[in-house]
Amino acid sequence: MISSEKPRKLRVRQRGQITIPREFREALNIKADSILTAIQVGDGILLSSKSLLGHEVASQFQRAMKEKGLTLEKLLEGLEKQRKDLIREKYGL
Repeated sequence: MISSEKPRKLRVRQRGQITIPREFREALNIKADSILTAIQVGDGILLSSKSLLGHEVASQFQRAMKEKGLTLEKLLEGLEKQRKDLIREKYGL
C-alpha cells in the first residue's frame, strides 16, 4: 500500500474531471471505468476505491427517520425505554 506524505495538487478540468496520479491508481488497482465513492469531509473530498457501506446505511437511516418524523432525541428516548423494559424483564428490577 502506498502512503503519500506529500500532498498532491490536482487540477479540476472544465467538466469537473481530475486525474488521479498514476502511482495511486496502480497501488489501489483503479482502472478506466472504475467506480469510486466520494464523500465531502469538512472542506475536503475523500475518494475511496471501496464501497463505503457505513455511509450509505447512515444516509438511508437518516432519510427513513425524516420520512417518519423521528428526531434523534425521540429515537434515543425510545431506546432508553426499551433498555429499561429489558432490564426489568430479565432481572426483575
